[in-house]
Amino acid sequence: MTTKIRTKLMALLGLILATTLSHAQGTFDGTTLTFPDIVFDGADVGYIDGTTPTTNTRRDKWFYEYNANGGGGAGASKGQSWTTTTDGLLKAVTFRLNTTNKPPEVDYLFRVGPIDPATNTFYPIHEETITQTTPWGEQGVTTDSFGRWTLDVPVELPALPAGTYYGFDLTMTSNTTAWQQGIPYPMLSDGDEFPGGNKFTCNNVGSAGNPGTLVSNDSNRDREFHLDMDATTISDTTAPTLLSIDDGVDGGPIFEDVSGITYTLTFDDAVDEGTIDLADFENLGSGVSIDGVASVVLNTPFPVASVVDVTLLVSGTGTLQLNVKDQSISDHAGNLFVGDFADTTIITINSGTTTDTGIRYWDGGTTDDTTLGNGASEGGTGTWIDSTIANWDRGAGFAHVKWDNGNIDDTAFFAGSNGTVTLGSDISLGTLVMDDVSSTLIIDDGANYSLNFAPGGGILMNDPSANREMRIRPGVTGSPTVTMNAGEYLRLDCQPGLLQDYGDVTLQPRVNGTADNLLRIYTTGSGNCGSFDSLNIVTTNNGQRATVEMRNNGEWTIDGDVDGTFNSRLRLHLFNSGRLIVTGNITNTELRWRSNTCTLELQQPGDLTTVQTRIDEFRGILDNTSGSLITFAGNPTPINCNGPFTLDGSSVDVGTGSLSLGNGIRNMTVDDTTSVLTFGGPVTNTGGITKQGPGTLELKGDNTYTGNTIAEAGTLALVGGSQTSEIFVEAGALLGLTIDSTTVSTAGLTLDPGHAVRITGTPTAASHVLMTASAITGTPVLESPIAGYELVVDSGTTLVLNQTGGASAYDTWAAANGLTGGAGSATDPALDADGDAGGKTNIYEFGFNGDPMDPSNEGLLFGFLGDSDVDVDTDDELLLTIAVRTGTVFTAGMPATSAAVDGIVYTVGGSGILPIDDSVTVNVATTAVVPAGAPDLSGNPDYEYVTLSLDGSVGTLSPGFLQAEVAEAP
Repeated sequence: MTTKIRTKLMALLGLILATTLSHAQGTFDGTTLTFPDIVFDGADVGYIDGTTPTTNTRRDKWFYEYNANGGGGAGASKGQSWTTTTDGLLKAVTFRLNTTNKPPEVDYLFRVGPIDPATNTFYPIHEETITQTTPWGEQGVTTDSFGRWTLDVPVELPALPAGTYYGFDLTMTSNTTAWQQGIPYPMLSDGDEFPGGNKFTCNNVGSAGNPGTLVSNDSNRDREFHLDMDATTISDTTAPTLLSIDDGVDGGPIFEDVSGITYTLTFDDAVDEGTIDLADFENLGSGVSIDGVASVVLNTPFPVASVVDVTLLVSGTGTLQLNVKDQSISDHAGNLFVGDFADTTIITINSGTTTDTGIRYWDGGTTDDTTLGNGASEGGTGTWIDSTIANWDRGAGFAHVKWDNGNIDDTAFFAGSNGTVTLGSDISLGTLVMDDVSSTLIIDDGANYSLNFAPGGGILMNDPSANREMRIRPGVTGSPTVTMNAGEYLRLDCQPGLLQDYGDVTLQPRVNGTADNLLRIYTTGSGNCGSFDSLNIVTTNNGQRATVEMRNNGEWTIDGDVDGTFNSRLRLHLFNSGRLIVTGNITNTELRWRSNTCTLELQQPGDLTTVQTRIDEFRGILDNTSGSLITFAGNPTPINCNGPFTLDGSSVDVGTGSLSLGNGIRNMTVDDTTSVLTFGGPVTNTGGITKQGPGTLELKGDNTYTGNTIAEAGTLALVGGSQTSEIFVEAGALLGLTIDSTTVSTAGLTLDPGHAVRITGTPTAASHVLMTASAITGTPVLESPIAGYELVVDSGTTLVLNQTGGASAYDTWAAANGLTGGAGSATDPALDADGDAGGKTNIYEFGFNGDPMDPSNEGLLFGFLGDSDVDVDTDDELLLTIAVRTGTVFTAGMPATSAAVDGIVYTVGGSGILPIDDSVTVNVATTAVVPAGAPDLSGNPDYEYVTLSLDGSVGTLSPGFLQAEVAEAP
């Protein structure tokens, strides 16, 4: 036989109780027995004599999977209670049984302990598993059959105080047969045979080892049983230990005339509550005296470890820190508590002549609460009305009071249960606090009533748990500040005619283990519903977040700044068709338009470039009524464009973050003729753009989106960069291009009749390449004529602004270099002439900035090993830097080729062998790499350097070759 001892913690009434539960292995004897001789029976009123009760028509049973309908389910342990006035040693329990079958092996759990008579709660202090291996009765025997459960470890049971009792119960934990096979049926007496004891049923399966509430308690009948107990004397010399003190006030403040403060004392032993008196306590604080003990309430039965509520009477003002003194409280054996034990909380008792701090704790209800307050909010549903219903707790020990609008600085404190608080009148107050609501608190407007805050008033959401919700539906006046701590949810339900006017709103961002702070504004109707003075997020942790959402269709104003301090991502999200107006600056904020019809209106003039405000979701309406350009910085990659977007008012620069169009066609509308909507970063994905409205959409990045771009109205401006989208400029629309900012497109450009091309910049060269495309369809038409220039399509792929009338660029160069002679002379201006006999023709020297009259200067071409920006490494590659006509645009390839410029085109081929067979790609550097000693061209308006790189030549010494050529443009 193995003995197993274990210790466990049991929870009772929300308190943690420390108690020792011993566990062992007992034995079962089920043979037909005569009743054993009684040594001592703690329930002795005459032992069971074996006589079958003549009126015994009931039988109770216990087994593992009992259900009244015969199915499975959790078992219910069955037992019996008794009283005792003498210390005893319990050794065995015998039941008289009704015999029906012989069982196979069955396992039981036996538990014994006291029962709290006030709550009918069972507290097991000892348990044993007992296995039945023998029959408990002979087949067919119906009288004088018994089952005895003998404990392996006899249990010491101290004598109980009057009016209390012990109980034991038995539960089958396994059974290998059908439910009716081998189940003991204890017989019942005709009446209450054992005074003070009752048959009972616990609601928890005994094998779970948990206390169970008595769900059956029949005082008129008992189970026929016998206790094998020896009278003994139990020796206890161990002093009790105080485990904790809970004052329930958490530091106060409380009122100076409070009738009492209740402390909960938790011990590791059963103490004698009758020994607790005033002499056991002292105050370690100052100014407050402990005057008496109002009550002592024991929450646990003897001999379980004690949890005691002690209410102390105090007086004076100052601080109170309770100390339980050494050698004070004793257990039932007279062992005194050893060592001082102080409350960890210091309570502030309010000073002054007033007894009221103005804090009102909501206890709910629609009628007067006649109980005394406890200085805490119980919460729940009810009516909040001026001077009518006493449902507000003003402090521990005080009667409940009515809300008084005359006390305009009072604080309404909400905690406890969920509920809807309905206004029955307009309410005047100073502060509204939601501190510890179980889930959701709703403040309802009733019949369109308002909360009227005193100057300096505020709303504080200070719940220590995350994801608590408060909804405010009444009107709000007085501009109260709003403070939300981490993980809260505030919902403002507002409407025109019942405005909500708030002051500064501060949101603490989420912390580990909590959700984002969430403030939602639900507006109804089409007019103004409310306002904030400012909106701020305060944190010291970079990257933390808080979210403000505006939903439905009304209008809300932030009459000041929006600031997500420390780049903490204040997320401002717009839904439905509402309008959010911001009159101040927006800094460190993430903007999301979450519907196609929501509007953000910006009224503060000024440039927001440096404030790290970013757009995360791009659709809906942006109304810039500031009259100034607004530039957003710090945009993520990408900005998600999920629907149509409209810009009203002044110009907006979205910044350099990339814009993802998704896979749909996005309508971009700029409603003001003078306004420009600018995207400086790349536009990506498979979607397209339809430009609408009289204003300008400006694209400046290297764009990779593949859907069509259709300019239906206004101006589509391409400023440098590159395009992969087919572009269609319809009648009445403008294509905007910029001199010296060539746009390179790998897709086509279609110019419908009735379109126009708007040129930005002043032409200074003979030819300006404005755009290259895979194919250009249609005849370009200038919006306004440019004197001395014409807009032409060169080679079907290049849109060029060329000089008209007068000499060409080559003619001007030839004349400037003295090529004015006749054919065959040394100054022959023909393209293929070589007047200086240097081996290079005039067109070659024109293309590469040579001197046609000096055979030692045939052009500026430099081949060398160096590093360029065609790749991200710093290794050398084979480079060729050449002087070309200003405005030359190269496209990488095999070979690399240029667009036509000043009547010529360039070709640069490359290979790993000679002769050059154009078998290797030639890349084009963004920035020219000019070798040391090369002439400076910065002051030459006609020429610039371009660097080309042989692909694959990085870091290798294998052969590589580059060759530059120039030819007359077709």
